[in-house]
Amino acid sequence: PGDLSKSNLIPFQGSALLNLPRQKKDQPGWEHHSYSWSALYEDYAKEKNAPSDPLKLRVNNLVRSLLMEDHRRVIFGVNYGFDHEKINFLADIREALVNCDKETNCTDPKLDEKAVTAAEGIPVYDYFMKGLKDEAQTGLKREWLNRFLRRVNEDWSQHVETLNPSLTKETKDGKTTFHLQMDGEILSADEKSMVESIIESTWKNDQNLFELEWGSKSTHPDLFTILFKRNEPGQRPYVSASEKTMNLFPMNRVRSIAHEFGHVLGVDDHYYTIWDETQCSYTQETNSEDLMSDSTSGEVTPEEWNSLLKTEPKPAS
Repeated sequence: PGDLSKSNLIPFQGSALLNLPRQKKDQPGWEHHSYSWSALYEDYAKEKNAPSDPLKLRVNNLVRSLLMEDHRRVIFGVNYGFDHEKINFLADIREALVNCDKETNCTDPKLDEKAVTAAEGIPVYDYFMKGLKDEAQTGLKREWLNRFLRRVNEDWSQHVETLNPSLTKETKDGKTTFHLQMDGEILSADEKSMVESIIESTWKNDQNLFELEWGSKSTHPDLFTILFKRNEPGQRPYVSASEKTMNLFPMNRVRSIAHEFGHVLGVDDHYYTIWDETQCSYTQETNSEDLMSDSTSGEVTPEEWNSLLKTEPKPAS
């Protein structure tokens, strides 16, 4: 969790956010971090025998993370089989299944060799691939196909990026300025200024920049609201698209605000959590160069700017 000295804490809504500088990595790129209940117990033993605020916060964060991952995987059936390479084949797999489903007698989706390899590397997809291959009856093959397509459509809905329709832009002298309003009625003037600073300084490059503006959900219901839940320290910040809220918690890193703002814009997470049932552990892949993958070290990537630019928002009035 880093240094918890007072110099690194920013007062916020009666509690504090953790203000640590961007952590540049010696070897940028993809990193892997594994965590499990057994590893958590080892951390708990250290905290129990040598208590400290950083250890206590780490144990708290791990408990919350593991509970969240288990809940999503077991209760909601979220697919924890994608890594940063396999996710690139999701669109191809879905297209092949959709096309096959349209043909009454089709039982063999047309996937190229690389897509097949990717599908076979995702446990639940491999299960459906084997079912399609081994089933002899055409009618039952179609049932396998339909079940496979339902699974893929659910995964697609989790990863498809939809631009925030309230985003506006204007281009002048080759530079694009994006505008977005948020509801910050719970924030003080100083807190609004801090949020603006972290967002506008992070979502910026030589050709593009953001201007964050403040409005009220009472008059503009489509605005996202910033909420701070001071009684739940250590929980991961998150954005709820259905409730239109950005949810922050005590001891969240200030830079996480810029990452969550990406979700407000409609950009997906670019980190991937893989479940290994043989080890009963999760492995998370993060790209230290990408803000939407690792908020502690990443920046907005050219791909993320292109995602915003190629989907045309309405022009600013």
